Amino acid sequence: MKSLLFALLPLALLTVSGCSQDASEDSTASDAAPAAGDLMPGGPAATAATEAQKSSAAFSPADDSAEAAVRAMIEGVAGGHPEVVWSALPSGYQKKINELVQTFAANMDPQLWAQILEILQRVHNLIDMKSEFIANLPELQAQADGQDVNTGLEKAAGLLQTLVTMMELESLKKFDGHKFLNGPGANLLDQIDTLAQMSPLPVSLADLKNAKIEIVSADGDSTVLNLISPTGESRQIDWVRVESRWVPAEVAEDWVSVMADVQLGLAELPAKSKEAGAQFGLVAAMINGVLLPLESAEDQEQFNMAVQNLMGQAMGMMFMGAGGPDEFSIDDDSEAFSPGEGGFDFGEDLQE
Repeated sequence: MKSLLFALLPLALLTVSGCSQDASEDSTASDAAPAAGDLMPGGPAATAATEAQKSSAAFSPADDSAEAAVRAMIEGVAGGHPEVVWSALPSGYQKKINELVQTFAANMDPQLWAQILEILQRVHNLIDMKSEFIANLPELQAQADGQDVNTGLEKAAGLLQTLVTMMELESLKKFDGHKFLNGPGANLLDQIDTLAQMSPLPVSLADLKNAKIEIVSADGDSTVLNLISPTGESRQIDWVRVESRWVPAEVAEDWVSVMADVQLGLAELPAKSKEAGAQFGLVAAMINGVLLPLESAEDQEQFNMAVQNLMGQAMGMMFMGAGGPDEFSIDDDSEAFSPGEGGFDFGEDLQE
C-alpha cells in the first residue's frame, strides 16, 4: 500500500498521463451538470463546487508520448483542475476506485463516522467563531512573520468544512471520481494551495508549470522520465501504457494485489468499525474536554489562558509518556481522567 500511495503522489501533483482527446470527451459527457448536493450538501461549499464544475476544461497532450501527457497533467493541476488526474487514469482504474469508495461508505459504521465528522465540525466551528482570539495568540503572532493570519484561519476553516461535507457517507455512496475532483476536489485543492503559500517555505500550484521533464529512455509502451520540481528535486519514474493511458510502472505492477488487499479490508470493515465505535467514546470525551475551555472563552485573556493550560497539560502527558512520574494512569474502572493539576474531568461525559 505504501508503494502505491508513494507512486500516486507524483501521479496527482507532478505526473500521470494518457490524457488523450477521447478521454476528455468521455469525461465531459459524464459531467453533465451533476447535482452539487450529491457531493457537498448545501451552503457556500456547494456553490463553490458548482462554479468549479462550470469552469471545467478539457486537457489533452500535444501527442501520444508520456512526456507530452505528463506535461498536460502538470498544466492542468497547476491551473486548479485536479479532475485531469481522473481523466489520466485507465477506465478500469476509475471503475475500481469508485467501487472501493462506495463500498467503504456502505460498510463503515454510521455512528462512528458521525462522531468523527462531529469532532471535525466542532473544530471548524471553533476556528470560525474564535478566529480573532486565535489570530491574536502571542505564540502565533510571534511566528506569523508578517503573514495574514486571518486569511490563513479562514482558509483552514473552509478546508475543514469541505472535508466534513464531502465525507458524508450518503455522498460517498454515490462517489464519482471525476465529479468529485471537478467539484469539491477543486475547492479543496484551492484551499490547500492558499495555505501552502502562507507556510514558512511557501509553495504554489502555479509553480508546477516550472517543473521540468527529461526523457531518460523511451521504448514503445515503456518510458522513463526524470521529473524535476521547481525547487530542483528530481525523481526518475518508469511509465507504462495501460488501456492507452500512461501510469507509473510501480502502480501498474502493484494494482491487482493492492486492490485485493483493500477489498479484503473493506469486507472486514463492518465488524471492525462497529467495534471501534464502541471504544471511541473515551477519545471523543478527551477531545471534547480539550475543546470546551477554548469554546467557552469570552475574551482574549481567557482564550490565552485556556491555550496555555492545554499546552502545559500536553507537555505533562508527553513527559509522563517518556518515563516520568508513574502516578499518571487511566483506570478502566475509574470515572474520571485527570492529567495533572487543572486537568479535565470526563466523568460525566463517559457516563453519558
